[in-house]
Formats: sequence, C-alpha cells, structure tokens
Amino acid sequence: MEESKLYTKLKAEQEVPESCFTALCWLDPEKYNLHSKDKINSSHFLNDKWEFFFSLGRHMYDQNVKTFDDVSVYKAVNELDAKDQFDKYGGFPVVREVMEELRDSQDNDESYYTMVKKGFVLSELTHLFGEKVLKKTQKYDYHKLTADTIITYWNDKLNTISMGTDNKFDTYHLFDNMDKFIEKTESGTNRGMPLYKSNKYTKMINGWAKGHLYMFGAFGNAGKTSFLFNKVAMSCIKNNERLVVIANEEDIDSFTEKLYVSVLGVELVNKGIDRNKFKQAGFTEEDRKKIQAAKDWVAEVSQGDNALIDFVFMEEYIIDDVKKVIRHYNSRGYENFIIDTHKVSERSSHDQRWVSFVEDTKQLYKMCRPNGGGLNLRMWLNFQLADHAKNRRYLDFDAIGEGKAAKNEASVVNMIRAIWDSEFSDGKNKLYVYKYDKNGNKSGDYLDRTDLDKGETYYLLFQPKSRFSSNNDNGQPVLVFKVNFNFNSWEEIGYTTIANDKMY
Repeated sequence: MEESKLYTKLKAEQEVPESCFTALCWLDPEKYNLHSKDKINSSHFLNDKWEFFFSLGRHMYDQNVKTFDDVSVYKAVNELDAKDQFDKYGGFPVVREVMEELRDSQDNDESYYTMVKKGFVLSELTHLFGEKVLKKTQKYDYHKLTADTIITYWNDKLNTISMGTDNKFDTYHLFDNMDKFIEKTESGTNRGMPLYKSNKYTKMINGWAKGHLYMFGAFGNAGKTSFLFNKVAMSCIKNNERLVVIANEEDIDSFTEKLYVSVLGVELVNKGIDRNKFKQAGFTEEDRKKIQAAKDWVAEVSQGDNALIDFVFMEEYIIDDVKKVIRHYNSRGYENFIIDTHKVSERSSHDQRWVSFVEDTKQLYKMCRPNGGGLNLRMWLNFQLADHAKNRRYLDFDAIGEGKAAKNEASVVNMIRAIWDSEFSDGKNKLYVYKYDKNGNKSGDYLDRTDLDKGETYYLLFQPKSRFSSNNDNGQPVLVFKVNFNFNSWEEIGYTTIANDKMY
C-alpha cells in the first residue's frame, strides 16, 4: 500500500527503539539468544536500515562471533556480499554511535524489545484496518496502550494479529482434548523420568516430569546436593538425558567428586573408595583401577557425549543471568535443569527479600511450563530451609520461611532432614518404619541405633505438596532413606508417619 503520513510518522517513532534494541544486541550478542528468532526477527522492524543491521548481527551471532568489532563486522559483510547495502545505511559507525550512547544502559533491552514488537503490531493492524489504527480518538490512543491492549481493542482480528505478540496464554476446547489426553497417557508422555534406584520416590512424585517445577529443601549442609546428585543427576546419566547444573555454592570439583563417589559406591558394587581420599590423595594402585572403571562406565553410558552434563558456576546468583543460561542451553537441545541453590537474587528489584524469592520462582516456573510461552523443561530447585524450623520434627510449608508463597509455582515440594536421636527405638519419639508387600499389607520395626555403628544414618523425606499424588497431610507417608555419604548411597527402606501437631 502507499505509505500514508501517519504510517511514515509511526516508522519515524520506531527509529529510536529499533536502533537502541539493535545496538544493545551488538553490545552483548548473547541477547540474540535471549530474544530468540521465534520471538523477534527482521520482519518485526519497520525501518529498513535497522532491519538490516539487526539481521546482520543475528547472522554474526549464529556464526559464533562473540564480539562485534570492525574486523568481525566487515568480515560478515563481505561473506554476505552486502557491502553496497552496508555502505548505503552508513556502515559500522552508525551502529557504533548508538552503542556508545547505550554502553551504560545495557539492561534496557527488554523495554526496547517491547517497543519494537508494539510497532510491529501497529504496522500489521494498519495493513488490515487502515489509518484508523494510528488515529487518536477519545477512547483510543496507541501511544498510551500496550501491544496486548491494542490487540484486545481490535479483538475481531485477534487470532490473526496475535501471532506477532508474546501472549502468555493458550486456549483449548476441553472436549476436543479427550482423545489426545488418552493418547499421551498411553504413550507415556505424561510419565516423568524415573529417579535413580528409587521406585518409591519415583511413584510419589511421578518421576521428574517435563513442564513442571520441583522444589527440594533441606537445612544448610544437610545433604540436599548429595541427594540431588544421586537421584536426579545419576538418573540423567542412566537415561542419557542432557542436563545443566547451575550452581552457586559447590564448585565443579565438588560435583566431580560426587560423580566418582556415586558411580563407585552405588553403580559399581564393591568398588567404593574412602571419600576422604578424593580430598587428601593417597590413592593405591587398586584405587586407580576403580577410578578408571568409573571413567569407563561414564563413557559407556554417556556414549562418549562429554556434554551430557554441563556445569555452570555463578559467583553471583542473579535471576536474569540464570534465565539467560537456561535459554542459551535450551536453544542447544538441553531440557533438564538443576539450580543448586535457588535463593534471593543478589540484584533484586524488590525491597523485601521474600518477595524476590517468590517472584524469581515464578519466573523460573514460567520458563519451564509446557504452555503459555514456556519452554517445556524439567526444572529442579534446591533451596535452604529456614533455620527456625530446625527444632520441628514435621516439615511443612512453614519451613520455607517468609517466601513460602513460592510453593504455588511448584508441582512438587519435598523436604529432607536427618532423624533425631529421640526417633531411634530407644527414644521417646521412636519411629516405626514399614514396607508394603504385594498384597498391600505393611510390616516393619523401629529404627535401631546400632545400625549407626556401621557408618549408616537415616534421612526422612517429607512431601508437603504434589500435583501428582497425595501429600503428607492427606495420606502420603514420610519416606525413609538409609544413607551412606561415603558412597553417596540413598537407599529407600520404607515409610513412617509423624504427627503434625506443631508441638515439637
């Protein structure tokens, strides 16, 4: 169509956000990953100049260029045979000028991104409905409205135009989904990844299911990282599932030690090594043979894929950086993510810490959910329980502390603690541990303190919430593990019950 004065004015208005968004992506090329092609591409730009420079930057990022300087830019221009167009729009100095202006404002990409997408929506609506989309009336002024509000205003064409926005909702006909639901159920799509050597725990939480957020809490230095490595990381290794561990407390050597200890102590029976030797050295020739056996097992199970488990250590835990890492790896085929430990972001925009914890958890859930703009990920968050709950035998949502509203984002919330002295057979709170036989009958005995003389201990796993099964308040018993930290062995031995009378 012939360009009207109003449309020309719109393009002029979009010059600033399009140039700024492009320059921010050139300053930090990882923003191209954060704002993926399906979210924004050259078709969303109204000005040819910035469409060209944005697309050129996307090409360079796809070619693994990490820094956009004179050399890399001119090399890309020559490879694309685009020198004439490049020179026509003023070349690198045009983008560099905007880059210099924004060098201290690199966190504003989201706002400019939103403005670019709003311009796209207005352009598409104008093509459909004409100039009235750009005309101010008593009830309508596009300058004051968001993209979604503008689309709602023109709702008779919503299904056509909304493809250009980031609506976070999906609409279905419930009855139409009946057959699809049965097909997914029979195919096992809804079944989660089984947890390593844990039939009871897998049944409790439906395995580690895609599209769901799992929260796992324990007190400080109380075994939560050891547990997640044994049950979750080892499960990914056995199932040949790519995994990213985003850590901010334990480093790569600590996780490598857990890998050796878990493989030698649990997978390769009778090949365990005293865990202290991984810290103090002193390996014997027999130890070295065991270490080689562990390496051979990993190579065989992983089929030589050294990137099966990637480890990302974050000196500062900043939720925006966490999201960037997740998008970066997801675009490369990773669907399983562990965060150890999830806590308050160190650059929170909220005055109260607990608000930040809840809002950050909500953002992570939005990323992992299967619909509404999510990425359909498996996500596991380790977090630390509040110190005030250390004197409570029964662990529930109160143990999360002030940020307990975060539980609303999770499909499963589990918590663990070591048993107390009073819970052995000679204590006042002795625990009766039972198993079910094939007929559903239960039998068992009280925990015997003498087992501890063999270097063993016990942990209790509570389930305050599960969207897949019962919780501890409505029928799910507490799961009991016999633990050997020297081998990082977490053996399910049965169930127990603990009254929630809040009197401990």
